[in-house]
Amino acid sequence: MRKKAALLAMIALACLTAGNVAARNKYPPGPAYRTCPDTLKIYDVRQPDTTIAPCHPALLDTVYGVRGIITGFDDKPSAFAIYFQNYFPDSSRVWTGVQAFTGATNYKGSVPGTPTGGNLALGDSIVVYGTTQLFPNPNGTPEIEGPDAVQSTNDIIIRKISGGNPLPPWTIMSTHELNWIPGISAGTAEPHQEMLVRVRGPLIVTRRSVNGSSSPGMPFSSALNAGSFLCTRLDTCCDSVLVDQITLSALLPPAVGAVLDSVQGIVNRGTTNGINSYRLQTRTAADLFAALPPNLDDAYPIADNKLRLVFSRTVTKASAESVSYYSLASFGTINSATLVGGAGNVVILDITNGLAHGDPEGVTASNIADFASGLRMPTPQSRTFFNGLMSCAEVQAPDPGVMGLTASPCVDRSRFAGTGTALGNRMSVTGICTASGLGSLYYIEDLNGAQRGGMSIFGPPTSLIVGHSYILAGGIQEFGSETEMSGSVFVQDNGVSPMPPTTLKTIAVLKDTTCDATQSLTNGEDYEGMLVALSCVQITENATAGSSFHVASGTDTFLVSGLAGPFTFAADSGHVISVNGILHFSNATYRIVPRSN
Repeated sequence: MRKKAALLAMIALACLTAGNVAARNKYPPGPAYRTCPDTLKIYDVRQPDTTIAPCHPALLDTVYGVRGIITGFDDKPSAFAIYFQNYFPDSSRVWTGVQAFTGATNYKGSVPGTPTGGNLALGDSIVVYGTTQLFPNPNGTPEIEGPDAVQSTNDIIIRKISGGNPLPPWTIMSTHELNWIPGISAGTAEPHQEMLVRVRGPLIVTRRSVNGSSSPGMPFSSALNAGSFLCTRLDTCCDSVLVDQITLSALLPPAVGAVLDSVQGIVNRGTTNGINSYRLQTRTAADLFAALPPNLDDAYPIADNKLRLVFSRTVTKASAESVSYYSLASFGTINSATLVGGAGNVVILDITNGLAHGDPEGVTASNIADFASGLRMPTPQSRTFFNGLMSCAEVQAPDPGVMGLTASPCVDRSRFAGTGTALGNRMSVTGICTASGLGSLYYIEDLNGAQRGGMSIFGPPTSLIVGHSYILAGGIQEFGSETEMSGSVFVQDNGVSPMPPTTLKTIAVLKDTTCDATQSLTNGEDYEGMLVALSCVQITENATAGSSFHVASGTDTFLVSGLAGPFTFAADSGHVISVNGILHFSNATYRIVPRSN
C-alpha cells in the first residue's frame, strides 16, 4: 500500500518530469502506424508485449473506458485503490486484472459529487478513465490513476455500470508459480498481478512478522511487512509464497507451524526495505482457509465509557460477551460486552476506569473463540490507546512534556502525536466537519469555536460532509508541523449539527508563528485548523482564476491559498475584500484556505 511520504515524493517527481498537463504524452504512443483508441481493455493496459498487444500504453498515457468487475479494495488509510478484473465464465485469463489508484479518496465509502457517488462494492461493474502508472517504477504495481498523477486531487473518473455481478473465477497457482522471489516466478506471477489467485495446500507457515518484528533466523527478514508471513507446501521443498495480510486487510499472521488448507487473494508486486517480491494480498479473514483462533486486531474508544474491539475472525457470542475474558490496563471495570449485531467480529465494551481524557489505557482479551472452528485465543492479546472521546481542543493542546514546551528549542505539538512525523497510539476525537475535499484534507472543529478547537483529517476512509458531527478513531501526527489525524480506522456520522462560529482576526495574529512557551500569546497556532476570517483586506496582486494570492492590511501581508482549487475567484490587485476559510499551516507559514468563492 502506498503511504503518504512516498506519494509526496512521487508527486514532486511527476511535477518535475511532466511539466504541465498539455505537455504530457498523449495516447497513442509510438510510430504513426499505431492507430489505437483511448478506449482499451485491461488486457491492452497490462500486456507489455506490443507484438501481442500493439495498443499497450506507455506510462502516463491516457486510457478511457477500461472496464471490469471489482474484486477488492485497498480501503486502508491514507492511500486508497480499487482492484478490478475482466470476467470470463469458463476460467480466468492472464493480464486481465488492474488497479485503479484513487489516492486520498476511498470509493468504498461515500464520495459525493462523483459519477458513482462512491459506496462501490465487490461485484460492481465499473469503467475507469485516467492515466497509466507503475508504482514503484520499475518492478511495481501497474495502476490507472487520475490524469494529474497527484494523490490529493480526485480527478480519476469512475462510472458504475451495474452491481451484484459474479466475481471472476479464481486462478489456481502452485507455490512455485507464485514464489515470492521474482527471479524464480516472474514468468508466471507477473501475468497474474492484480488478479484473484488461490494457492492450495496443505501449506505450513514458516516465517511471520508481527508489528514489523520478524521471526528469528529468517534470511531477508526485513522483506516482511508487519502482518505478513511466508508459507510453503508440506509435501514439497523450497518454494515459498509471501502472504500480505496488512495492505487490503488488518490481520495478524498465523503462528509459525500453523497448517492452512489454502490461501487466496489478489497478487501484487512491491518492495519492502529494498527487497522486491510478489505478494498474495488477503482481503478478509475468509481468504485464509484454516482452523485458526481469532486475534484482537484493534481497540479504541467511541465514547468516554465505551470501547470498540475488532477481532480478525467471526467470534462466538458466548465468548465475546463474557466480561471475564476482558481486562483494562487501568484495572478498571468491564460492565458489559456486546457482540455487534449478535454475530460478527466487533465487540463493544462498556467500561468504568476513572481515567481522564488522554490518559494511556489498554485492553486485553483472552479465551475468545472462533465461530467456525471453536478454537480459542491461545494467549491473551492487548491493544493500547488514549482514554476517552476527546475534543479537538484537547488534541491540539501543546504537549508540556519532553517533546513539548519545556524543551529547548520550544516545540508546539500535540502530546498524542508520535515522535517526529510518526503516528501516535490509537485515539478518538469528535468534531463538526467544517471543510471537505481540500485536496486530501478535511477539517473538523469543536462547536464552541474556542481556541485550539480545529484540526485536519488526512484521507479518511469515507468522505466527511460539511455540517455533520463525527466520531473518528486513528492516530495523530505532526505533518509539516500541522496537527492532523491520519490512518483513520473508524468514522461514525452522527448527523447534521450546528456549525462552529467563524473567528474574525487580524493578519498580524494569524501569521504569527511564535512558539508560545508560556501560553500567554494569541497567535496562529491558537486558530490552526479553525474557521477564521479577515475583514477589509486589500488584494496585492493579480492572479488567474483559482490561483493563490496575497492580501494586505497596512504592512502585514497574508496568503490566500487555492489548496486543490476550492475556488475559481480571480484576484484583482487593489480590490478590498473580506475572506473566510480554514487556517492551514504549510511550508512554515499560515495561510487561509477558502472553501468556495
